[in-house]
Amino acid sequence: MKKNTEEVQWLAGGCILHHRENLIIDDFFPFSGKAYCEDLIHSTLLRNNNVRMWVTKNVVCELDSLVENETVIQKLQEKIAIEYTLHLTKGSSIRYVLRNTYFSIKYRIKSILK
Repeated sequence: MKKNTEEVQWLAGGCILHHRENLIIDDFFPFSGKAYCEDLIHSTLLRNNNVRMWVTKNVVCELDSLVENETVIQKLQEKIAIEYTLHLTKGSSIRYVLRNTYFSIKYRIKSILK
């Protein structure tokens, strides 16, 4: 970041401080089970409500560990949530697939070269 604070399009769900009037209290996640992409969906709904989102360098939020998707069902649930998020944001499925393919190939090449 070049500045102390910057406006962003997305915020991680566990790291948001709100004004009460901006809260979305409806159950906006339309799927059961683990909530894949809920922070992306929430950020999209906030932007649709003209809420501006900011990050600052003065605050640090860390995760102890990142859980990998392990089962076929989890991967399918994540895929469905991503497709829903792409629909909400009017995103390109083709662009998403191409981006993931690129990073997957890049990751595999790096792991082979190590």
